[in-house]
Amino acid sequence: MREIRCKLTTVDLMHIGTGKMGLGGTRTILVQRFRGRPFIPSSTIRGRMRWILRLVLPLLRNATVPSQLDAFLKRWPSDDALIAHLLGTADHAGTVVVTSALCDGEVKTDIIPGVRLSAQTRSVARGALFFHEMVPPGTTFRFRILVDESAVENNDEWEGMMGLLRIVFRHLKREGLGRHGARVLVEMEDGSTHNEEGDL
Repeated sequence: MREIRCKLTTVDLMHIGTGKMGLGGTRTILVQRFRGRPFIPSSTIRGRMRWILRLVLPLLRNATVPSQLDAFLKRWPSDDALIAHLLGTADHAGTVVVTSALCDGEVKTDIIPGVRLSAQTRSVARGALFFHEMVPPGTTFRFRILVDESAVENNDEWEGMMGLLRIVFRHLKREGLGRHGARVLVEMEDGSTHNEEGDL
């Protein structure tokens, strides 16, 4: 497996929630944590990547793109087949594995109020006040991309795949992550290392 280290930085307040309320009398929906630190599950990142790929692939196929990316796209005439190759399906793993993103260190979160509308009246329901725990802008998270090199035929295909992933991550600044679509910046390391164990 080939490993690429990535840094994700929040641009906006971000909430990746557990769906669980905090302790006490307030309705506070908490951020997800691992060993006390906020984190973004790999499924959240992969799901957003899959959604962005469905948006950009039809545009890229009709645009002038670098030759290596063009060759990579032409290898899979179907968008569904290309997405399955990269990120996998329910039945098999993809070429690209994305780990969860763990916050760099301790961070002071913000508590933001919200109001839930009644589904019946479309107005503020009684007792509908709640709060979201939010990670502040400028918070950094680290995650890794692990690539199965045996599924990559040559260096041109590697460069084409990396070019596509960079486009996807650039779109995360526009499309965002989490419940409120928080904008994030993702930086991929130029260098890459080999992960011999292949585990997470």
